Amino acid sequence: MKHNSLATLLGKGEKALDRSRPGEAHEHLARALEIDPHSITGHFYMALAKLKLGSLSAAENHARTVLELNPIEAHAHLNLGIIREKRRDINSAKRHYRKEIKINPSSPHAYYNLGQIHLRRREWKPALGNLLQSYKLGGEAPLLVDDIAWAAYKSGDLRTERKIYKSVLKDRPRNPWALNNLAATYIDTRSFSKARSLLTAAQKLRPPDAMIKRNLARCRK
Repeated sequence: MKHNSLATLLGKGEKALDRSRPGEAHEHLARALEIDPHSITGHFYMALAKLKLGSLSAAENHARTVLELNPIEAHAHLNLGIIREKRRDINSAKRHYRKEIKINPSSPHAYYNLGQIHLRRREWKPALGNLLQSYKLGGEAPLLVDDIAWAAYKSGDLRTERKIYKSVLKDRPRNPWALNNLAATYIDTRSFSKARSLLTAAQKLRPPDAMIKRNLARCRK
């Protein structure tokens, strides 16, 4: 009966978090931890509830308790990285994201968060490497493609930059952003005919766009 009660409370806590109700989750999880103070799942979800409630110190305590109970718990270092980042300890956050990747190398979120840190610091090559890995692991494409393209451009990696635009166009062939930016890469290598064809298609989709007009002018020089 005690085990079932614990499982029920943990389940209710998880569902409340999924529904963005951290206060409700906190109530269920606090009761669960009264039943079993060593519940890894209880501390894991409580860390998330505290994080969403803005109680960063308490969130960190629960996240560290998870790792004390199981040093290789998946997503535990990811959560600690997020907490440390919110507490503006970026170097500590990076260490936790890297530990998460070592324990859980299929985590797109750890690669994404690490990539974002490098991106903000204008460390283009490590940003590109981590963001690409997140993308390959199924990270949310709409959040990634623009950042990957920018990091590739700043890194001078023309091949990767083109590849990301082409991947967007494969799914959405009428995407003016990808058409225009892919054209720009061809202008940079003086492949004006390819660029002009892409820009003509982009302009039909978005006639008043200043960037498209500017790139068309570059083709005529």
